[in-house]
Amino acid sequence: MPPDTSNVVVINGLSLEACEMECLRSCNCTAYASANISEGGSGCIAWHGDLVDTRIFTAGGQDFYLRVDELELAQYAKKSKGSVATKRIRITMVILGVIIFFTITFIAYWFVKRKRKGHRKLLSNANITSQATIPGEA
Repeated sequence: MPPDTSNVVVINGLSLEACEMECLRSCNCTAYASANISEGGSGCIAWHGDLVDTRIFTAGGQDFYLRVDELELAQYAKKSKGSVATKRIRITMVILGVIIFFTITFIAYWFVKRKRKGHRKLLSNANITSQATIPGEA
């Protein structure tokens, strides 16, 4: 069964850009495509009214430009931006968590190293003091 072409207008000799402009001039135009893709896309097919009997071809085919209401498109754009913003927040939180983890680890390492160095100094001073007093006692 061939697709429904009762609401189709074919205009020969138009480029794809001219076809787009022609479709945008008409409030009833719902979609457009190049008419003859085998010869470089000369010509225009414009659909008016409801699209009926549309099909998806997995192999081959050609570009089909669907005209969508600006408000409806904006609603979908807002939804997708929300998910992008959520992903950005998650990525930022993970990066901040990693930075905070490494900062705390570095500070803890620094304190432990400082404490060991101070402890060694204390032992060294105690050892020097004990050696200094032993010969004096003898």
